[in-house]
Amino acid sequence: LIVKSIKDKLKEFPLDERNKVNIIFTAHSLPLSTIAKGDLYKAEIEKNIKNLKSLLNLPNPIHLGWQSQEGKQWLVPKTEDVIKKISYDEGYGNTNILVFPLSFVSDHIETLYDIDIVQVEVANKYGVKCFKRCDSFNDDPKFIEALGDIFMEHIQKINKTIKVIHHDDLDILLNLALVDNNIKRYIDGPIDSKRKMNHKNT
Repeated sequence: LIVKSIKDKLKEFPLDERNKVNIIFTAHSLPLSTIAKGDLYKAEIEKNIKNLKSLLNLPNPIHLGWQSQEGKQWLVPKTEDVIKKISYDEGYGNTNILVFPLSFVSDHIETLYDIDIVQVEVANKYGVKCFKRCDSFNDDPKFIEALGDIFMEHIQKINKTIKVIHHDDLDILLNLALVDNNIKRYIDGPIDSKRKMNHKNT
């Protein structure tokens, strides 16, 4: 989904400039103290970008920026500073940038304001010729399907006897998961018994 989103958005740039568009993966920053305590967030973001570079297989320059900092001792470089540096390096008016919000899957203040307003203002100020953002996945059916697949993969690791054979079964499991974080407590028995329990409660 990410690869398709990026490649589709690149098509909106002029053909003769497309391979030179700077791709910025932007992710929400975290306090350095959190990372120092062993949080794997930074390492996971960097690993994802490494994998995406391979999957994209594009000549475009790829960058990582951290956004939405709330203090000085947070992960850097700031995405705004990455935009400035690219503009300085390539010259005023010569830069094309495509931003992909890597740690944001739906639209909210970090995309609609921090990217679409703040970062756009920085891009305009420093002479970026064209600045675009990949659309958030939001309720894209393929994204929702992927979430369902991930959910079931984890459910089946907890109880390998579960086999979803009908959409109603998945709905029941989702409802049970929402009722209590301890999913295993609700799925020790056969799905049929859970179906009866669900109908009885409704």
